[in-house]
Amino acid sequence: MRICHYPSGASKWNPVEHRLFSFISKNWEGNPLRSYDVMLSLIAGTTTTAGLLLVQTILNEKEYQKESKSLMTK
Repeated sequence: MRICHYPSGASKWNPVEHRLFSFISKNWEGNPLRSYDVMLSLIAGTTTTAGLLLVQTILNEKEYQKESKSLMTK
């Protein structure tokens, strides 16, 4: 399993709420992330100190093309 982050500046296309990252990391700390189901259930079980109780998770199975080197140099 490989986890990749979106490039900086692309957050408006990223469906992940950035303010939840620290709470998600604390929630799955010490748990092996062996499958998407495990990751999704750990993310869905995340709560915040402000009392957020509902986190929805959806697995995006869309295939994305890698950016070619010629496009990156423009």
